[in-house]
Amino acid sequence: MSLPPFDIGGACSFAGWVYSRNVGADWARILDFGSGSPDHNILLGWESTTGKLFCHVFYSATERDVVTCDHVFPEGCWAHVAFVHDG
Repeated sequence: MSLPPFDIGGACSFAGWVYSRNVGADWARILDFGSGSPDHNILLGWESTTGKLFCHVFYSATERDVVTCDHVFPEGCWAHVAFVHDG
């Protein structure tokens, strides 16, 4: 899917049902919004090959917010994922 350009800033949220056959895929993304790495990006996916869900938010080249889940994401079943950022 492709979206028109938008500024990353302020509050935003994303939610959806996710099914993964391979949570160990290296840095696989659920969503990746931005204008190039790491420049005004919102990344949601799996951290390296750990299978743990992560979210990184970059403003310019500065990584501002990083969250990594403690548990491995379920593989081979549907799971609801929600991301909320307060800006």
